[in-house]
Parts: sequence; C-alpha cells; structure tokens
Amino acid sequence: MIIHIFIINPIAGLKDRSESIRVFLEKKEKMQYLVFDTEENNGEVELVTKMQRLFSDDNVRYYICGGSGTFFNSLSSIDDLSKVEIAHFPCGATNDFIKIFGKSRKYFYNLDNLVRGDSVPLDYLHGTDCKSAIFISAGLTARIENVVGKMKFLLGLSSVFTYSLAFIFTFLFNPCYEYLVEIDGEDYSGEYGMIYMGNAIVIGGQYCPFPKASQTDGLMEIMLLKKINNMRLLKFIQYFKHGEMDKMQDSVIYRKAKKISFARKDGKEILLNCDGDMITRSKFECEVRNKEMNFVVPRGAELLNQ
Repeated sequence: MIIHIFIINPIAGLKDRSESIRVFLEKKEKMQYLVFDTEENNGEVELVTKMQRLFSDDNVRYYICGGSGTFFNSLSSIDDLSKVEIAHFPCGATNDFIKIFGKSRKYFYNLDNLVRGDSVPLDYLHGTDCKSAIFISAGLTARIENVVGKMKFLLGLSSVFTYSLAFIFTFLFNPCYEYLVEIDGEDYSGEYGMIYMGNAIVIGGQYCPFPKASQTDGLMEIMLLKKINNMRLLKFIQYFKHGEMDKMQDSVIYRKAKKISFARKDGKEILLNCDGDMITRSKFECEVRNKEMNFVVPRGAELLNQ
C-alpha cells in the first residue's frame, strides 16, 4: 500500500489551500495519508528529510502543494527520486513545471484527479547538492530572480509584471565573467553573461526559450550567452521569451547534452537560479538523470514533447 504524504506551503500563491486540502482528505476513508504544513521558510526541506527516515522501507508518494520553489526544495531533499513517487499540486505564482503538459495541465488542479493518477518516469537535473525539474542558470536570469525575490509582494498581483520590472532593474547592470566550462567532455571556456541548463519548457511564468525541450530523452538544453551590448540584450530577451534562439546564433552557444561543469575563472562564488530559488556554489556540476523521477500525472494530462 502507498503512503500518501501531503506537504503544504500555506503561503504559496494567493490563497492558503491547507484547509481545503484537509477537507478533501477527510473524505478519503480508505486512503493512508499524512498531511503537514510548512511552518517556516523552506520548511519542506525538514519535513521531507524526516519522512524519508520514518518511511525508508515503504512505498511513498509525496504531494508537494506549493509553487516551483517548494517543489525544488522538496526534490532536492529526497535522496533517491527513483525510489519514491512525487506529485505537484500547483498552488504557487507560476507552477512552471506542469506547463510541459500544455493545456492538459488543467487536470493537475483537480486534487481528486491527481490522487488517482499514475507515475510516469521523467528526466530531472541533478546538480551539485540540488535537484531541479525546470532549469538552473547562472548570470542574467539568476540576477533577475534575485531582484524578484526582493519584490515578492508584487507576485500576487502579476508574475509577468514583476519579472518584467526585475529585468528593467537588471538590464542596466549585466556583467559578464570568465568561466571554465566543460560540456560532455568538451571545453567551452569563455566570457559569458549567462549559463542556462533547461529541462522543462517555461521559466519565470512567461519565458519559453526551448519550446521543444523533452523530459524523456536524457538530454538537457544548454545555452551559453556571449558578451553582448545592451541593445542586443534587449533583442535576446525577446527571442529567449518566445523560443526564437535561432535568431541569436552569433551571440549564443547552444548544445543538447548530458553533463556540464563550470566555475568562475577568478574563483569567486556563482549565484544560481534553480527553479526560482537562489543558491551559491564555488563550482557547479549538473547532469541529466534519465527517467529517474517518478512524476505523478493525473488522468487526461499528456506531455507536449515525448
């Protein structure tokens, strides 16, 4: 029998869903479940860690009830994703990962439908002390997310407006750094304004840089943004948003790959944006774990790109 563990972030999004989720679960008499609210920032980390110790020999399905950040922290706290099932009940501002299901993502918002769903093996990004379902980046998008974090009070009004405003602030200061980069054993060291590793389709609620990205092919989308002037950067953002990176071939290096490692040549820490959460590392390695995340898909939902 599966033990269903619900971890709710009550401050995710515009509305606290903890009460409605509990009301739903009380009607599931034959379902073996536990339900917890996160009591502090990143509280899901402690909860998932404890649940792993308590149910190390059981079949467990985690329901992460929150946004992209809550989902990222929960993934990163699970030792071996291939041994559990994980579901995302979207309660956040953007909920970007489920957009890989296109319009059929609407089925994720029906909790009864989600509980009845089956798990499907999908890829994820296994980074240095973290696990990401959507994307990881250094440089431009990391700085934008860092600014967004200081304007969280605006996310409830409009995530699109907040991210657009954050870009304006970031646009005026977009430094490039010398990186030591290796992709699948090949040297790509150079001066870059952004290093992007993608698994999903949409990031930041509205940006869709690689609309044909697959979550089952064992490869990630890697893009290195070369040093460009501000006018060119404005065009880049538009192409990045609408998945038209082919129009920036002279300014970016694009690869589909299994593994990347990089560090700043000056040895300083790297600020990284991981599914909307910020971390720092002195050196970062990332590889695709092919079909090792057992992701729960509600009935009716279908991947856009197989």
